[in-house]
Amino acid sequence: EDGRYYLSVQLYDRAIQRTPSQDYYYLFLGRALMGRASTAADSAERVQWFEKSYQALDKARMLNPLNTDHYANLGRLSRNWADVAATEEERAQKLQQSHDFYVKATDLSPHNVQLLNEWSMVYMARGDNDGALQKINQSLELDPKFYSTHLLLGNFYASQGKLDEAAAAYQKAVELNPEDAEAYSTLGYLYFEQGNITDALKYNLKAVELNPQLARAHSTLGLIY
Repeated sequence: EDGRYYLSVQLYDRAIQRTPSQDYYYLFLGRALMGRASTAADSAERVQWFEKSYQALDKARMLNPLNTDHYANLGRLSRNWADVAATEEERAQKLQQSHDFYVKATDLSPHNVQLLNEWSMVYMARGDNDGALQKINQSLELDPKFYSTHLLLGNFYASQGKLDEAAAAYQKAVELNPEDAEAYSTLGYLYFEQGNITDALKYNLKAVELNPQLARAHSTLGLIY
């Protein structure tokens, strides 16, 4: 996997050398560098890749400041960077930076539900549950059939210990996307936590049917049996 990112970075660097005014080449380079960070051995190395990714993504933004993608990628990068911040002060600064980029991204694309969902995760990371729920509900108002939003809502409620609300959200998610094995497994585990063994078994068997290699579903089945 490291090799694929290394090759991607080399190719995008060559493309930039030939056409340095093309903002998308910097965007693709920044994404590749962000992906390379995910494979880093430790936090210090990850930060080095994040710094290079930021330089590329910010260059893309400067070349085309009206492109939503550039702000969205900078928002994602800053949110990921916050996870490996050395201090609470730095973490708060990166989350604020991420928040500001999502403000700009959604100003440019106010009906993009994926951006609203990602923005809600920044609120969650900051401990602002009311703000997170407001963004999720805003996303649902724009597109009530976007199943990822229901998964996100289920995760939100589960983190709050509101298992009935979480189950309802996950149930809606699998209704909208009946091929998502992980969603079935998550719902099944939630039912297991509630003591509903019948539905826990039903949904995890469905998860294994859809993806026989899904380790989490097999693990939950072990607990159920």
